[in-house]
Amino acid sequence: MKRKNGIPQMTLNDIAKAAAVDASTVSRAINHPEKVRGETLARISWHIKRLDYQPNFVARGLQKAKSNLIAIVVPNFSNLAFANLMKGFHDALKGTGYELIVCSSLEDPKEEIDICLSLARQRVSGIAFISTVSTYDQDIPFHVFKGNTEVLVIDREVSDEDVGVFLLDVEKGIRMVFNHLIQLGHNHLGIIIGQQRSIHSINRLALIRRIVSEMDVHISDAYIREGDWSSAGGWQAMEHFLTLKPRPTAVFAITDTMAMGAIGAACEAGLRVPEDISVVGFNNEPGSESFNPPLTTMGPHSYNIGMQAGKHILSALESDYHMRVFKKFPLDLIIRRSTAVAPRM
Repeated sequence: MKRKNGIPQMTLNDIAKAAAVDASTVSRAINHPEKVRGETLARISWHIKRLDYQPNFVARGLQKAKSNLIAIVVPNFSNLAFANLMKGFHDALKGTGYELIVCSSLEDPKEEIDICLSLARQRVSGIAFISTVSTYDQDIPFHVFKGNTEVLVIDREVSDEDVGVFLLDVEKGIRMVFNHLIQLGHNHLGIIIGQQRSIHSINRLALIRRIVSEMDVHISDAYIREGDWSSAGGWQAMEHFLTLKPRPTAVFAITDTMAMGAIGAACEAGLRVPEDISVVGFNNEPGSESFNPPLTTMGPHSYNIGMQAGKHILSALESDYHMRVFKKFPLDLIIRRSTAVAPRM
């Protein structure tokens, strides 16, 4: 361990020793992460953050002017919520002179690490990060941007004090959904989550379980299905629910996209929505109001969040002072025609 002005400075060899690998492996993880196995890369990244090691490419970047690049990282491009959020972010940057880089993590922890390292090498001035991957063994390596990039995480809490956070008031929103369904007499409920490893799915499902238990409503595992964030996934989840006895009288999907797929499957099976089965979505995406039937959902929709995220990063880059932002967006229950009084079973 070296010292600079009396302060310990971690070296590449220190990281290698802590991670139980060769120094050359640490170097590859920093400069060519695609050549390092996922488990090893995750372990090295974790120790880099724990020991506050600043890789050389970051140090070089700090000595140069920032680029005119701003990035947004989303889990995938197929989810309507992420697509609309990207559009809002893009529109906020129009005419500012900044160029937008759009990346997808493919819901893969290794891909998230690779993207962070690549964007740090490009010295992006700002980045908005929407992560849905559960990272039990390592955190996203935001440390590679430290001091050089304005970083904002959307819909996920992080402990790093240099990273800004935009959150949705999901707990309040979910309570409103279940209060609405219970008041309509629904007691057989189906839940459609995204991918099981997704941090969004994990957190929302944990909230759902806690909230329904407080309301004295029981939801067994058979009534919880993975929808893969897609309309097709929502369709398949509904097909499963329709085989159950008793079948759900209402289904709550944690995105509008999956809810629309669920409605399609119910109608294909000869059921009427909402007379035979009610469906609720989440995000109030464009098109949900004109769907057949118009979808009961939660707002605000993600375009506005993306727009505010872009404006925040632009404002932060123009400021001489860094102040961490923490903002929570309220949600509103928007009742339309996809929910009604529970049918007699």
